[in-house]
Amino acid sequence: MPDSLPQTLLTEELWAKEADKYQLSTITLFHLQRYNSASKIGDPQYLSLKPIWKFNNHNQFEAKDWDIQDIDKARKLLGSLPHWEKYLSLVHQRVPMDEILPIDNALGDFKLIWYNQQMIQHLPQPESQANSENNIDFTPVVPKMSDRLRGRPREMPSPHTPTPLNNNDEDALARHLEGLILNLTPGESMGTPSVASDGADWETPASQRTDPDYQHEAEEAETFPRVSDENIVNSLLIGFASSVTFSIEGVKCHWTEERKGFKVADDTGTKLYEARTDGHLFLSMNEDSKVIVEVKPATRARCPRVRMQETAQMVAWIHVERDIIRDKVNDKFRRLLISQNRHEIYLIIAEYDAEYVDYITNPKRDKKCNSFIKMNEYGPWDISNRNQVESIASIILAVTLQFSKGQGIHPTESA
Repeated sequence: MPDSLPQTLLTEELWAKEADKYQLSTITLFHLQRYNSASKIGDPQYLSLKPIWKFNNHNQFEAKDWDIQDIDKARKLLGSLPHWEKYLSLVHQRVPMDEILPIDNALGDFKLIWYNQQMIQHLPQPESQANSENNIDFTPVVPKMSDRLRGRPREMPSPHTPTPLNNNDEDALARHLEGLILNLTPGESMGTPSVASDGADWETPASQRTDPDYQHEAEEAETFPRVSDENIVNSLLIGFASSVTFSIEGVKCHWTEERKGFKVADDTGTKLYEARTDGHLFLSMNEDSKVIVEVKPATRARCPRVRMQETAQMVAWIHVERDIIRDKVNDKFRRLLISQNRHEIYLIIAEYDAEYVDYITNPKRDKKCNSFIKMNEYGPWDISNRNQVESIASIILAVTLQFSKGQGIHPTESA
């Protein structure tokens, strides 16, 4: 299977070359013909977010490069937690399913964490990368910009016109059949856009529009049939982050599995797409997210397009909970996403500037945007490796303490 866009678009020049194929170089996120939720984002919508990814191993992570402070102090604080050393001494274990219970009481507060780690390591991997990609089920998007920009009505495709397919492309055929079975109702076609040209809301019956979560929940039912698997991963990551932070003096932030939604809308309030996280970090006195969380039941290698979803989540978060811009020329910003894919944890640090914020928040913007969002990925940290568990726990605690003090991870030159 070929690499996904995040794996191939590593420079601005490569982005521009790909964007030209979809006539996206001179239009914005707000002028696409069709939008999908973050979990089913297609190539044109992804390109409109202007992302560039950079990939690094976990041992390349340098906290000082990202203004994450007091990692060594965090490591010492973890050492003072009851049961921490016992837990670390057992993370390497992979116990047969029929021998997991009963759990050693000496694990104390980390019994449930160790238990979920064992369960995750027993999760079946998809038979192939292709199967995993089909489970994630990203719906293709019509590759041309909205005709409303050209000042004429858009021609709606005939519901009887078949979608052209290459019979040799088994993946395309599978996606097409899934679309026919799962996504379409009688009279619909694969080319029908999600947002009407006159700016009307989603093309769903009025009774469904009244429920803001209807479309998301319907899509998720198709996207992740093995919900219990994903829930185990999510419970572990949030439980792990909570366990290594909530008994530490000075922590005022909460890690929660709340599936917080961020809606990207135009200037009329029409929703273009929605992104939902698998959890987030927030301060007791402020519900704005400080860190967001995404999890998958399969390894990243088997679902590389998850990076497209994470990009869409990051952009939606920036769109909804906006940075305070004091200097339109010099302000730069960072945000953190923690991702766990089966037994592997990744840190994704997004970098962007004030012009990029304007690009994704200003539907009336009429000038070309020269800025990109840079997604810096580090990982994986393996949950069964003692040193790597201690490392990622120290980072999580340091970040939690830093946000608890009201500090972010912005570059020093940022306001």
